[in-house]
Amino acid sequence: MMRRVLITEMDSSSVNAAASSAEKEYLFTAMPVNRAVISLAVPTVISQIITVVYNMADTFFIGQMNDPNQVAAATISMPLFIFMTALANLFGIGGASLISRSLGIGNRKKALHSAFGRRQVPLCSTELQYSFFVPVCCP
Repeated sequence: MMRRVLITEMDSSSVNAAASSAEKEYLFTAMPVNRAVISLAVPTVISQIITVVYNMADTFFIGQMNDPNQVAAATISMPLFIFMTALANLFGIGGASLISRSLGIGNRKKALHSAFGRRQVPLCSTELQYSFFVPVCCP
């Protein structure tokens, strides 16, 4: 009895994976460009809205402490946080796209090089940000 249930669950999951694969293939091969861009952009926009709401909630609770310096610090850091999130999306999503396209045409060397660069650029960016913020925050 248990074995039959596991086989049924496994079959349904493989069917779902095949359907998902077919939907993704349709998205990138046959769907009109306008609809494809909208279907891919909407989750990114929603995540940015959630980030902004999160930062606004932080500002609200920091404002409850009645210290204008802390509110100013939270307000100044919000655009920087959004910029860093956008930079992470640029290298995360763009790098994944480049790697996928390289593997799709069979160019494993370019995919490996892209994966290496995808790791190095954010590390360099982190070092640059750290070298700027430590002297400003901790004189």
